[in-house]
This record gives sequence, structure tokens and C-alpha cells, in this order.
Amino acid sequence: MEQNQTSESIMRLPRLITWQQTVTQNNARFKILRCGRRTGKTFYFIIDSLSLGLLYPNLSMAYVGLTYGHAKDVVWEDYIKLAGGLIEYKNSQELIIRLHNGSRIKLYSWDSVDNMLGKKYHKVYLDECAVAKNLKKAWEDVIEPTLLDYHGEALFASMPRGKGQFKAMIDESKKKDDWQDFHFTSYDNDTIPNVREDLDRKRRDIAPSVFAQQYLAEFTDLEGRIYTEFKRDDALQECPFTPIRYGFSVDFGYNHPLASYVYAIGSDDQIHVIKELYARKLDDLQRVQAIKDLTDEYRIDVAVADSEDPIAIQQLSRELNFRVDPAVKGKDSVFQGINEMKSAFHSGQLTVSDTCTNLIDELEIYSWKLDAEGKETDQPIKENDDACDSVRYFVTKIRNTSLITMQDIAM
Repeated sequence: MEQNQTSESIMRLPRLITWQQTVTQNNARFKILRCGRRTGKTFYFIIDSLSLGLLYPNLSMAYVGLTYGHAKDVVWEDYIKLAGGLIEYKNSQELIIRLHNGSRIKLYSWDSVDNMLGKKYHKVYLDECAVAKNLKKAWEDVIEPTLLDYHGEALFASMPRGKGQFKAMIDESKKKDDWQDFHFTSYDNDTIPNVREDLDRKRRDIAPSVFAQQYLAEFTDLEGRIYTEFKRDDALQECPFTPIRYGFSVDFGYNHPLASYVYAIGSDDQIHVIKELYARKLDDLQRVQAIKDLTDEYRIDVAVADSEDPIAIQQLSRELNFRVDPAVKGKDSVFQGINEMKSAFHSGQLTVSDTCTNLIDELEIYSWKLDAEGKETDQPIKENDDACDSVRYFVTKIRNTSLITMQDIAM
């Protein structure tokens, strides 16, 4: 590709906003971005990697994101949309893009980061670092060695989630040469219409510590959290009991992500969330197929779905060859279901696999609404709750069924 064509291609990419320009102009080899929600960090990674890839032929770069599903359904799609005719080769399964000038971009997820072993990269983009199971080990043992051959660079970014290894990495970076940390809030993305007014309104609705973490990118101990009985470190690599049957739940989402889960159930009605489907923008056929893929290897005995769409439930029951019951809803059903989940977490009846990253994220930030005086109400904030709702349907069904059975025996 000739120089003038390269310049034209780069010029066609979206322009960087102010905070993104600040990061680009900084010469540090390793940069850490602490960002609030909707700041534009992932989009920045995409634009920066495409710009460098077009400017320097045969560049090799890697992106590491939340999950394979998120990398494929969201980040990959944005790459394809922005790169367009600049792509010479693409593989949607292995998530590899090669531009016309030979530059390559490979997408990974934190749960597949070991696949980077032995690779060589000029630059790596590490997204949602706060959710990495062992960020320090992944960086030192796997990712950093991929930069040695080319004296490569790294960009880290995440919204804070508690005070874990991401905070520790930022603290350590302040003592090192060639490292630079940056702090940007959701207010810094001025491409979102009315962003300041919307954020100010949200600040009034949620607990101060929740707003500080999610939108101001502060490291806080969250107040107003609903599921305080669960911590990210409680997530398990293996099921803690021998399953005797399996269950399934789904929150259809539609305008939100589809959130569907498979559960192992023990002899004492222990519940372990073992598998997750969290997807956006699926049509009816895609939704059914994705759920089939999720449940195919299990014999499902208990299944429950959001009762808002009876037709969708009937269709699922036909396609999946097992009965899907509607979730019971009524006055105070949400509050009662939340209490069922809190009790299940507290007693150890409910556990979660560490592969269910979207559920873990929601459990950490799901919070109570505040009243006009800033006090907690008994109503949750209806935002980022699709996974929590799906699991709540299932836990409520299992616990209420167990209760009925015990009462029948007692009679």
C-alpha cells in the first residue's frame, strides 16, 4: 500500500477524543488506563491498533479481552466494521485479522491467555484487567515474554473492581521507569450526547461508592451492594460436589444481553453455576441455537425462563426437548428472590464457576436504589442485572420446591 493510500486509510478511522490523544502522545512503553464505564477504552484499543498496523507493515499485535464470546461478538465485529476493505484475510473462529500490508491482529480472552505462550508481538492491548484471574502471573509468565523479541509495548485498561491485582499493578507502576498510569472518568467521553446530565442523574440514584467505582473509576469498597455474601475470589474452578442432575435458566434480554446458565445440582439441592451464555443482538433462530449449544451435553431436569414471553418459552420447550417453566412473578417477587439468593450464598448452597465472568461482574456491582435522602430502598437498580435475574429465577425455583417438599413430608 502506497504512503498516500495509507494516510487516507488512517484518516478514515474515527478521530481520537481528548483523553485518547493524551495517551497516544505519551512515550511510555507500558501504559495503564483506569477508566469509568463507557469511557471508550476498548474502542481506543481498536483504533490505535489499526492505525499502527496501517502505518507500519508486518506489525504483529494482540488484544486480550473479557471472554472469547465478548471478543468475538463485540470487539471482533468492531474491528471488521472499522477495517472494512483494508483486510486481506480474516478468520472469525481464531479471531485473526491480516491487513493488506501484512500487519496482523490476533484476539484472545483472559481465559485463553496461555495460548499466547511462544508468540511474538510488537504491541499488546490488555482489556478489563481487573477481571483477570491472576493478572500478575499472566503478565509476567505469559504476556510480557511475547514482547521481548521486538521490545514491544503494552496498553492495560480496566474499570476498577474492588482493590485487587489491577490496583496493585498501578501502585507498582509508579515506582518503575517507562511505565505511566492514567485515570479517566465516564465524564471524559464527550462523544456521548448529554453525558454530563445523564451521569449527574445516575449519581443521585445509586450508592456513592458504586458511582465512584463504575463511573469515576475509583478503587472503593462498595456500599449498597446487594450480594455482599459473594466475592470474586469465591468463584470456583471445579464443582464442589457430585452432581445428580442438571438445570437451566434464561433471561431473554431482547434489548439487553441474553443471559442463560447451566447448573449442577447436588443431592442436598446444592447449586453450582457451571456454564454461561451471555450474548447480544441474537435473532430468534440464533438465540435457540445458542441455547442448544449451551445445554446439549447435559440432561436438563429443571428449567426456568423469564415469564415475560410465553411464546418464546413454548418455542424453547419444543426445540430443546425438555420442559421450560416460566419464572413465578408477583408482588415483591424480586425482593423475595434476592433474599433467596443471598441466603443460598450465605449458607454455601449456591456457588459459581470462575468461567461465568459476566455473572461474577454483575454480582459485584448489583446495587440497591437510593431514595431522595440517599438511603437504600428495597428495589434494585435495573441495570446490568440480566445474569443476576436469570440465576435468581433458578435459585428461587429450587429453594421453593425444596421447601414445599419438606413441608409435605412434615405433614
